[in-house]
Amino acid sequence: MGDQSLKRCLKFLGILPDSFPTEAPKFQTRMMNMQTEENYVFAYEEGMFEPRVEVGDEVEDGQFADYIWNVKQPWKEPTELTFKRGGVVFTKRHPALCQIGDTLFFTLNAYQD
Repeated sequence: MGDQSLKRCLKFLGILPDSFPTEAPKFQTRMMNMQTEENYVFAYEEGMFEPRVEVGDEVEDGQFADYIWNVKQPWKEPTELTFKRGGVVFTKRHPALCQIGDTLFFTLNAYQD
């Protein structure tokens, strides 16, 4: 992938001739950005983080994101968190235990001028 990307870049810059053979890119590039704090899902209590979406998933505003289970009071119902702003899930916390203020998810949105 890196070899073909370099060749396409060299063709674009005019270093290689247009007739030089290259493969088409396997993935389409999308310009994404993050505008506000609404792109984050934070832990509002400590406990065991149980994600319900994966990196790369498309999510909607208000969509269910995860549970936080209280490890000190396991009989309590888990806290349910949602995405304030939808988009593409870019990051997901990997350690299961979380503290107040930890970032659990982060979404990106399509770039707009």
